Amino acid sequence: MRKLARIVVLAVLFTPALASAQLSLGARLGYGFAMGELGGGGDVADILKAQIPIQLDLGYRVTPALTLGGYFAYGFGRVGGDFEDVCDLDGVECTGRVYRVGLQLDYAFRGPSATPWLGAGFGYEWTSFTGEGPGGEAEFSFRGIEFLNLQGGLDWKVGDRFSIGPFALLSVGQFSRYSVDAGDTDESGEVPDQAFHQWLQLGVRGRFDL
Repeated sequence: MRKLARIVVLAVLFTPALASAQLSLGARLGYGFAMGELGGGGDVADILKAQIPIQLDLGYRVTPALTLGGYFAYGFGRVGGDFEDVCDLDGVECTGRVYRVGLQLDYAFRGPSATPWLGAGFGYEWTSFTGEGPGGEAEFSFRGIEFLNLQGGLDWKVGDRFSIGPFALLSVGQFSRYSVDAGDTDESGEVPDQAFHQWLQLGVRGRFDL
């Protein structure tokens, strides 16, 4: 009997919190600036100086203010450094890509007209470059942990469940592995002299609460 009573009490206490929780879907479009070192003596901007990231968010609203969830981002890279001049030559095509995936949380503060929010997360990052020309194709990539990303922005309500507003995000990561596939060269291994790099993103986020 006591066990049954305990279950009933717990159900009464937690049911309101669970009922208030809901899924949240988000999408972002922005522009990211590369900063920091690639490892091995070079900078990230020597390969990709910037990116145009598209990010999808899936969150679970534990409370009206706190959201936990995950993210996946694909960035269209803008080639930098010496590669920029080579990729501008006739007959040469270059593609840069940045993938990011991980977990995040954000907390929303009530405001008079807009809702400010702050967030943090961590995950994994892949950055790759592919060049194709008369002499053949070359591809190399770097990957490693995104130790931390800090983010924040403003949400304006557009209807009962949809909001939109600007955001900023700063991520800090470190590449630990690389791979190269160019002609007769096909190798992979650990990045020497590993160092930290950052992406600073500015853009717009839309969010729909289910």
